[in-house]
Amino acid sequence: QRRVHGGLLWTSRKEPVRALPYFQEAVDILRSTLGESHPDHANAIMHCGNAHMGIGDPATGIALLEKSKQLMSEAVGERDPKFARVLLTLGNAQMSLGQRQLAMKNIQTGLDILQTHKANPSNGKLFLWAAGALSQMLGSR
Repeated sequence: QRRVHGGLLWTSRKEPVRALPYFQEAVDILRSTLGESHPDHANAIMHCGNAHMGIGDPATGIALLEKSKQLMSEAVGERDPKFARVLLTLGNAQMSLGQRQLAMKNIQTGLDILQTHKANPSNGKLFLWAAGALSQMLGSR
């Protein structure tokens, strides 16, 4: 998890090139220690995909986000906030590529999941962000 946190630090500083090696190492470590079906492994893949989007490599980014979506679904099911986070991240990436229909579907599904988990403040903040993003997409039709 420290590798993920190091990557998040560089991501928060808007330096995805420096974040990417941390996320890639986290993916490898978590796969070997926890197994491919663990949610932390899927989460690290999500961050790695997001970093690829940030460095201008959308093909790899989307592929990794789709892989994270599949693994997280298998690890925690499709009604868990962790799965919703992957959907929202994927939707945001799709939105940045102009894939509005796919983005709206993933963001709406993520919102639906988070709607039932808003008691957790972290989920509530994520819900508000996603609702705003969806509202912007619908407003710019």
